[in-house]
Amino acid sequence: MRLKLHQSGPWIGFGGAFMVLFVGFPAIFFYAPPWGIALIFSLTLAQLVIVVLLAKRHPVWCTYVPIGGLVAYFLLLFAGLKWWGWGE
Repeated sequence: MRLKLHQSGPWIGFGGAFMVLFVGFPAIFFYAPPWGIALIFSLTLAQLVIVVLLAKRHPVWCTYVPIGGLVAYFLLLFAGLKWWGWGE
């Protein structure tokens, strides 16, 4: 069975971007200050913009956007906890 990612790729990208936001909820409520919450939401917004831009020309690439967003989220969370004093 072959996947038709040229049709479903953007939907996977949108769903994955919102799943990264769902993973980010504990940081929003327990660790991050208000400006950190703004960074997390802007990360989700950036993922959605990238998916929209890729949807017409390279819909298969949309499936990789949430993976990059998850890596960026964990790097942001690591930097916030390690260097910016989140969670204190």
